[in-house]
Amino acid sequence: MSDSVDNAKFEIFELGTVDNTVAKFGGIKLKEEITYVTPPIPMFGEACPNADVANGHALTHPAIYCAEVTDFKLIGGAAFPIIQNKSICHQYFSTAYWETSEQATLSCDIRQDQNMIGYCNIKGRYHYTCKVINLVGNGSYNYAHWMTEFLPQLVLLRERSVDLSAYKILVDSRSFPSMLEALSLLGFSDNQLIRIDAMTLNDFPEALWVSPVANVVFQRPNAISSNVLKKLAEPQHAIFHPEALKATRNIFLELVAQEKCETAPERIFIKRFSGRQYHARSVVNEAAIQQKLESEGFVSIDPSTLSFTEQIRTFSKAKYIVAASGAALLNMMWAPEGAKVIVLMNDAKVVNYWYFSNIAFAVGHQLAYVLGKVVDTGNWNDINHADFEISPHALVSALESFGLYLEHQPIINPVLEEALTTARKHYQAGRIEQAVGLYQEVLEIEPEHAEANYGLGVIEAHTQNASIALARFERAVMAKPEQEQYWVSYITTLMQSGAIDSAADALELGMKYGLSAGTAKKLAAEFTRSFDINRIGFLVHTLELVNHYACVWDLLPEGSFDVVLYGDAESTDLAFFAPWKCNLVTANEVIHANSRYQYLVSNHPINLSGQPLIKQLGNINVRFMYAAGKSGWNLSEWNSLYDVILCFGPYHADIFSESTDAVVVQMGYPRFDRYFTQQLEKADLHARYGCDPLKKTVVWLPTWKTLSSVTHFDAEISALTDQYNVIVKLHPLMPESEPERVVALQQHNFTHLITDSSDNLPLYQLADFMLFDYGGPPLAGVYADKNFILLNVAGAIDDDLTGKDSPDITIRKHLINVNPTDLTIAELLADTSLWEQQRSVRHVLRKRYFAPYYGFSSNVAANALLNLKYMVGKGGSH
Repeated sequence: MSDSVDNAKFEIFELGTVDNTVAKFGGIKLKEEITYVTPPIPMFGEACPNADVANGHALTHPAIYCAEVTDFKLIGGAAFPIIQNKSICHQYFSTAYWETSEQATLSCDIRQDQNMIGYCNIKGRYHYTCKVINLVGNGSYNYAHWMTEFLPQLVLLRERSVDLSAYKILVDSRSFPSMLEALSLLGFSDNQLIRIDAMTLNDFPEALWVSPVANVVFQRPNAISSNVLKKLAEPQHAIFHPEALKATRNIFLELVAQEKCETAPERIFIKRFSGRQYHARSVVNEAAIQQKLESEGFVSIDPSTLSFTEQIRTFSKAKYIVAASGAALLNMMWAPEGAKVIVLMNDAKVVNYWYFSNIAFAVGHQLAYVLGKVVDTGNWNDINHADFEISPHALVSALESFGLYLEHQPIINPVLEEALTTARKHYQAGRIEQAVGLYQEVLEIEPEHAEANYGLGVIEAHTQNASIALARFERAVMAKPEQEQYWVSYITTLMQSGAIDSAADALELGMKYGLSAGTAKKLAAEFTRSFDINRIGFLVHTLELVNHYACVWDLLPEGSFDVVLYGDAESTDLAFFAPWKCNLVTANEVIHANSRYQYLVSNHPINLSGQPLIKQLGNINVRFMYAAGKSGWNLSEWNSLYDVILCFGPYHADIFSESTDAVVVQMGYPRFDRYFTQQLEKADLHARYGCDPLKKTVVWLPTWKTLSSVTHFDAEISALTDQYNVIVKLHPLMPESEPERVVALQQHNFTHLITDSSDNLPLYQLADFMLFDYGGPPLAGVYADKNFILLNVAGAIDDDLTGKDSPDITIRKHLINVNPTDLTIAELLADTSLWEQQRSVRHVLRKRYFAPYYGFSSNVAANALLNLKYMVGKGGSH
């Protein structure tokens, strides 16, 4: 259950220590304190700016304890657990050189001199009654931090024979499937996991607490600022307990069947570039590095495509591992002791060169760095995550220092060459099946063979679709980046599949290898032509907007508009938009392609920090008004960002004409056209919502957040089910943002409770009576001429979203409204004379707020959009 949230409120706690916690709760020692000496780190390539890598260093990790503690609290993603209102810091924590992630986002203030810590921006407060083990903290959703700072806690408890079945396991809600798979291997079911959202405050009566198994500085204060670049990282900023890491390695190697590891490669290159937008710290010449290593017997692996079990098996025989700096390097843990690890890294001063080297040393490996020059690709924001270029000669030197001498001689397999020659002849003669069979035979022997992948990709592009062929062309490009035709097919296919940002990346990367400037220019011209900015773009960040736009889309000519997906809408099944046969792109694709729509339609600017999203996406911005209430929000200054505003009627037209320079069009209420033109059979609606046709129907449409009538009227409205069908349709954002209120509502009895973003229109058609609080629905009730009662929530008149002059406040002077303590809803519903009086009042309000286009508002809106070029710049209200 969650409490109401005040984001500005600070949660204040004392700072506590591991030693005091151990003493107070009788901690049990899991591992002894250990001191070890790390060797110097071999460096190749560019000069390392941190001279201290040339020295060995003595490091000490404190003993590791566990203890049964009471009154346990946790802030999602925050560095330290809270036990009896004391925030238990890591042993070596100091604000002088250690910054938590919540400090960096200004959600936390730590005053070590005053022994206090405070948190703000809490997004929810949740109370639980179970016993837990915590695996959440700074970076707990990052594979590297998870493997070395969180997962070992369970391993050590298991090694101690602790009965873990009695506990729930707290995990970061952002955890990757491979991380959760590790818990499954340890015997934990999904029902045992509690997913913790970032910056939520969670409290539990008991916990099995484990003291830090690693003391790793998550980040250093202002480390990327120019005035602190002299404050270099030090070896003690990443201290791991070797026995904790070794125990983790051993237990998972035991759990994963070793007989399936026999064919695992001994030489592995961990690749990062996959044809999509660059990751942080990318090697810009990765393709050349990959080609060189593969010619020397290395197998290229992308661990992100493997399950946790597959990663263990793949790396279980590795003697040599080469990889760019990144979380995937933690797979070195599964390699046999003595493995040689080469890390490709940029030569930035702020880098902590001991992070990976201390892990490698702890599990018995040797590690060296090859440093590359930073390259300004435009795909990174800070020097610590900069892209870079590696010298192949430096990499060869590093490998040779580890005893691997490269003497590459090209090997031509005559059987494969004959198969490829025959496949080409079959293809040219139109014998497609025979060509496919031969290409597949080659790929069974050599999966990354460039020509076989390319040839099969060409066939798949013609016989299946672009997305299937794309993977083939990507492999061909990676295997032989010097082949220009491979790049042409790859980039063309990216454009055909709608991967605009990836096509731009590939164009840039291809020019570094086999793509000539002339060919790149032609592809770029095709790329620009393929993205038609003259179409109207509709920005959709939540599926609820489709309920507003759909009736207008139905009237627009096919091919005249695109849907631009953003935020939650990006995860929608694209088949959802199939009825409109429109192009679908994401906002990021448009921005990355450096393109804009001539006309962009949106319901509000989405974000107002920095350059508003709508200004990045559209030259001329059209506001499609979606709610008539909540004027504190709907009539805000951000309306000045729009060139055209499609509003409901006279009231809003007057305000916008006086407060903006926009062309203002009164369109009525398009989404309600079908209310007047396509009345559904009530019998069908009764069946859809499980209603008794002999009862009248009450529909409750509450808003969300502080203005919502949910929790204030739940019991009273639920009691109506004895006499009425009662249907509740929640605001589509409430289930995700306020799940605790939804859970409380579900404890009551209603005929039907709707929690998705489906259209409200059928509910207006079915309802005999309606219940509203604030926002769009009550004004829509006026437009649809429904009998309704307004539900009051305390403080609404002063709420930032409404204000005393907002229509959903002022209509309360004329229409029936009740307070939570009145308990008069049932009585009012039964008063037939009251509803006759209200009808004439609604008709007056209807003329004030809505243009009289009942049943054809969509036509007005569609015609306005199709004639924007004639309207913009003329000003005035229409």
